[in-house]
Amino acid sequence: MGKLIDALYYLVVTAIIGGFVVQGALKLTPTLEHTFGTAAARVPDSWAFPLAIIGLLTLNLLLERILPLRALSEAHWVYTARPARRMPGFDGLSWVQLGLVGGVAALVGVGQGMWWQYAVIAVLSRFMMGMRNWTLAQLLAAGVTRSVGLGGLSVQDSELVSQAFAQCAITNNLKVWLAVRPAGNPWLLVARRYGRRFYLPLLVVIIVCLSLSMAPTWPQVAVVVFLLAWSILGAGVARCTRFGMWGSQETARVLWVVVAGHALVAAMILWVTWRAVNPAALVATVVMVVYVGVVRSRPRAATSAEVVDSGLGAMVSPDLIGYYGKGLVVALVGAVITLAAISGS
Repeated sequence: MGKLIDALYYLVVTAIIGGFVVQGALKLTPTLEHTFGTAAARVPDSWAFPLAIIGLLTLNLLLERILPLRALSEAHWVYTARPARRMPGFDGLSWVQLGLVGGVAALVGVGQGMWWQYAVIAVLSRFMMGMRNWTLAQLLAAGVTRSVGLGGLSVQDSELVSQAFAQCAITNNLKVWLAVRPAGNPWLLVARRYGRRFYLPLLVVIIVCLSLSMAPTWPQVAVVVFLLAWSILGAGVARCTRFGMWGSQETARVLWVVVAGHALVAAMILWVTWRAVNPAALVATVVMVVYVGVVRSRPRAATSAEVVDSGLGAMVSPDLIGYYGKGLVVALVGAVITLAAISGS
């Protein structure tokens, strides 16, 4: 009975948050149209559904790789589950994941009038992908993977979190990476580091598919979401080119070339999928993506425990805000400038 109440609590909270997000998006669209005009997309309406399905399935695949739906931490097994002679796999985080993917799917589909269909498809596919890890060894291994996946929320050190993800990929595919020969070519090293960070190509598919699926009905929102997400993704791509104390002028050139290439891909997607794209929009896109990618890829950590009163009944940490919000103001301003250029205002 207690687990049922916990599950209902998580679902209700997720539904409330999702409702606020959906209502905000519905009110944001006419505001953007009134302010910037209409930004028409070239994406046909018939493409919206398959793009959304591909994006949602890829999102579920990424979540299963980073945060397995069924998992068991070693501490919970030793101190709680084993004395009770139980081997649970579903917990509160599992329900949160189902609610999260359902909320994202509903947000993507609400503009097309298919919010509940998308939500059902996303939740069912997430449930089916997560119905594995039935043995104790599999559950404990999934628990380690989940701990690494949650590291970005509990450990405020960008380099440590990135390296933990890469190490987790190596551990899960040990035979593949042990067969890799040492190399000194920076381009080859960057390609290998990109491959170890498996979440980067998956995020590319998710961002492109979900943004373009919203483009026919919510073109303004789709532009802003795409540019913000793509610029943040650029930090992960740029981090593959940083070699710390072993860096050189050659690796610095590799950094700028890779980040510029990432920005040009965003400009190309913008040019192909939205109408009335002018040079100003493309320049703003490239500058924004390059700046955010380079700035957010630099090693950063939250080292201060100082908190201040926000005046809203809650204490906030300026160090945490600076850690998570690094470069996002520029990204938001750049996205608005690009939207204004596309809309012709």
